[in-house]
Formats: sequence, structure tokens, C-alpha cells
Amino acid sequence: MKVYIVTERLIIRQYKPDDLQDFIAMNKDEQVMEFFLAKLTSNESLERFERMKSNIEQKGYGFFAVEEKSTGSFIGFVGLLDITFDVDFAPGVEIGWRMLPQFWGNGYAT
Repeated sequence: MKVYIVTERLIIRQYKPDDLQDFIAMNKDEQVMEFFLAKLTSNESLERFERMKSNIEQKGYGFFAVEEKSTGSFIGFVGLLDITFDVDFAPGVEIGWRMLPQFWGNGYAT
């Protein structure tokens, strides 16, 4: 598993097999998916999981797994992704993130 960024609290890294069940749960969660068109099925999440891993391997960037450093828990993803679907604003790069709700609100206020 390749690590890309380490902070005081987080590890930004490639996905590992142990992340899959939490990734599926995150994509089925009502709160997480509130502003998306639909929640993802387990199979849709598996396809995205594999595509996201592959994208990082091929391009060196994408939506990276985020791990809580103190516990080793998968908490979500964050990163950049090329816009490849047909829309007026393509080509472009999407900034994206998604986190499990139990990890929301743990950022530092300045």
C-alpha cells in the first residue's frame, strides 16, 4: 500500500482490501449520500473502489483513501479526478471528498 501524504492525524494512501466494507457502507449511508442522485449498491461501490485504485495506479492521483492515523480506520476519500463524462465544462478536474459520518466535525477551527 503506497502512502502519499501523512499529517498529524491522517494518512492519505492507496486503498487496501480491508477498506472495502467501510467504503460500501459509506456509499449506502443516507447522510453521506444526501446530495447525490442515489446511494450506491454494493456492486456499484465495488466497481468504483476498483476503478479508484486503478486510477491512482495509472495516473498517480485520484480519490485517495483517508485513514485515521491513531486508529488505522478507513474514514473516507479525498482527491482530484479527471472529468471524463460528457458535460459542457469538460475537460476539467473535480475536487472530491466523502467521509463516514462518525468522522465528521473533527477538523480544527481557526
